[in-house]
Amino acid sequence: LNIIGASFGTRVTMLYLERFPENSGRIVMDAPLRPNGILDSLLQETATAQQRSFEKMLNACGTTLPDCDRATVEASFVARANSLIDAADQETFEAFLLLLIIAIEESDNSEFLAPLLIDYVFSGDPADMFALIEEFDLDEDDNVDDAKDNVESNQQDNSSITLERAVLCADDNSRPSIDSLLSTLGRLNEVSDFFAEALLPLAATCVGWPEALDPMADIQTTAAPASLVIGGSEDVNTPISWAVETAAALGGVFLSSDHLGHTVVFERGNDCVDSIVVDFLIEGNLPPEDTSCN
Repeated sequence: LNIIGASFGTRVTMLYLERFPENSGRIVMDAPLRPNGILDSLLQETATAQQRSFEKMLNACGTTLPDCDRATVEASFVARANSLIDAADQETFEAFLLLLIIAIEESDNSEFLAPLLIDYVFSGDPADMFALIEEFDLDEDDNVDDAKDNVESNQQDNSSITLERAVLCADDNSRPSIDSLLSTLGRLNEVSDFFAEALLPLAATCVGWPEALDPMADIQTTAAPASLVIGGSEDVNTPISWAVETAAALGGVFLSSDHLGHTVVFERGNDCVDSIVVDFLIEGNLPPEDTSCN
């Protein structure tokens, strides 16, 4: 069986490699989860990556926005988000969140979105946000440019969300409680005051699930054929360190890519990555260790 697994799909792909190595063919894992499926650690590292990208965006203060007070900007983002939630202003909140996701997931977009977002959190006037969204039809899930292909993938249908929940919960031996969720929130807040509450619902995903029939330990094998494991240097959803861990745990070859956003294979016109993947799938040739696509 030859597989291209991406994002959450790599969890199933890893398990296949571990449990059926004799039936495993040429397997590619693009933006993988960690071989350790503990949800709290996944969320904390995701929050760390998101916060790091957020802080890069805020560096517009003092550069493109010389009169901006960097020390107060992050607090202003938190306050503005809270005010929208308190006012139940869903339309403005979704517009704010959409542009913020684009900015933190793709660094080149943050350069032109940072001034607009920072101006909004201080002024409270969303007119420029709505104008930008309308101009580029972002409310219809169209993209500003090809680098924004992952925006549409974030607008997932219910069946996809259900599958992700099953991947996260079915084989996990732990089930969160109110007390454990409060502890998780505290740890997330230590990493990112802005993204902690946004990630907490994912931590609550497995509440109410029955006990696991076959709890899954950390995935690891030396019996499987070598796979190709791709990590993105700017991926804030599945940090590149997870791809390094996955390759080590499964005997795969790690490929680093400097693409913007989340997954990359056959999605972003990255000739370097795509040619390596095609050569592996068709000819069985893996790149040398420590290969990088810039």
